[in-house]
Amino acid sequence: MKDEADNITNFEWVLVSNATEKILCKSKEHLRGKHLLTVLPGMKDTGIFDQFVQVAQTGNTYHQETHYQHEWHRCLAGDCGCQDRKRIAVTFSDITEKKKAAEELLEAYDEVKKTQRKAY
Repeated sequence: MKDEADNITNFEWVLVSNATEKILCKSKEHLRGKHLLTVLPGMKDTGIFDQFVQVAQTGNTYHQETHYQHEWHRCLAGDCGCQDRKRIAVTFSDITEKKKAAEELLEAYDEVKKTQRKAY
């Protein structure tokens, strides 16, 4: 969607994958035809929406892993691409388990370091 000055102001959900449906806890029917910022207004605050706009304007791809704490509380990885500069394709991945595992690994590493310091 664009304003009078030809600036992109929003995106419309056209196709919705099963994975997106599961991650967002919203049905395909609910998402189709809705505006991105209506469903996920936090995308604007986090700067992700601006990255999507850049993809649409330049055709360059974009990937980000972020802890998105707005409409739903999950870690999110997003890939965004554009082939014709009229539409963008966005894929969402729930990376909550991946982030938890990384945190647990760091905690275990810290414990090992503490134990080593005590041993010397």
